[in-house]
Amino acid sequence: MKYVAKLVVFLYIYFMIKFFKEKIFFLINKKDKEFIRHRVMKSDHKIYTAVLIAIMVIEAIMLLLSLLNVGSASVINVENGYRFCYAFFIAACFICLILLSIFYKKDKPFPYYVFVAIFMFCTMLWGVGVSILASTENFSFLYFAICMVGCSAFICLEPWITGLSSILSSMIYITLYYTVDGVKRTDSGTLYSCILLIMIIVLVAFYFNFFRRINAIKLELEVSKLNELLEKQAYIDDLTKVYNRRYLTENIDSELNYGEKKTGLLMLDIDHFKDINDTYGHLVGDSCLRLLGNIILKSIKEEGDYCVRYGGEEFLIFFNQTTKDDLLDKAENLRKTIQNSIVQVKGGNNLSYTISIGCAIAENNISYNKLIKQADEALYRAKETRNTVSR
Repeated sequence: MKYVAKLVVFLYIYFMIKFFKEKIFFLINKKDKEFIRHRVMKSDHKIYTAVLIAIMVIEAIMLLLSLLNVGSASVINVENGYRFCYAFFIAACFICLILLSIFYKKDKPFPYYVFVAIFMFCTMLWGVGVSILASTENFSFLYFAICMVGCSAFICLEPWITGLSSILSSMIYITLYYTVDGVKRTDSGTLYSCILLIMIIVLVAFYFNFFRRINAIKLELEVSKLNELLEKQAYIDDLTKVYNRRYLTENIDSELNYGEKKTGLLMLDIDHFKDINDTYGHLVGDSCLRLLGNIILKSIKEEGDYCVRYGGEEFLIFFNQTTKDDLLDKAENLRKTIQNSIVQVKGGNNLSYTISIGCAIAENNISYNKLIKQADEALYRAKETRNTVSR
């Protein structure tokens, strides 16, 4: 039995190391990992706070009873050892309670769980200390087992927390068990069987307290992402893949502060688009729109810049924090790119087309309607000659 237990413990350690190395947090991408940690932190903080306070109260009572019953242990050094364990655990709980509250308020999940892991390890060390002291008085070392079981069943949020704590504390316990003088030792088979039982419970706790919970949160995350995708698609024009007019209408009074952001606006229109549809058909017209949308999206490089399909062949392009000269350069580059592009037409022919562009700059907190009007008037002037940029 002793050798079987040792083998299983070795396999357990190997499994945990491999798990940490290859499948930490299920290979979830960083963004999703932070969402899950944040979600768990928000739901569990009150429980952590209550448990830490409860542990401090219980340990304080134990310390007080120990002080009132001087000499209850067979040796005074053992009695002092118990007192040290009680005081150590109270201090560890207090420090962790303060730090967890700080990181919870700052909304930082990763350092929050680093200190959860530290508290977990302190709890294990407390169990080690109490077990060694109990063993010197010929009591069972199952105190340690009880401690391990309680920790793995409750504070088991991520595998590395419980797994690493259980491995390190088990090594410390085995080392002290065989090196500390005065320990009443049982046979090795019993010792390793006990540790094996603890680790099995840890693995079970992984499944019930972590795997199932994370799967539920991942499902919630997937639903949330699907809703975001559907909401985004509601704002995207199917043909050109730029924003549709609904997006512009619903965001005029919120994030689109044109005057404050010194917004530059391009209003553009495909020249002779009706003739293209009449001559080549609407499928070719759609290809022209699709190509234009693709070129526009490639020209938008800065965060906060965006394009809206304003009408049939009319587009609005908003650029934040721009100047008149920069806006004219962007318009001219776009006009040249479209002029040099071609659309393949059935029968092997190639079609080229041009656009006209009107430019306007938001100054002196100009309103949305006036900004559109200025760009529209500039576009009207550009359409007089076509394939040109006007301001």
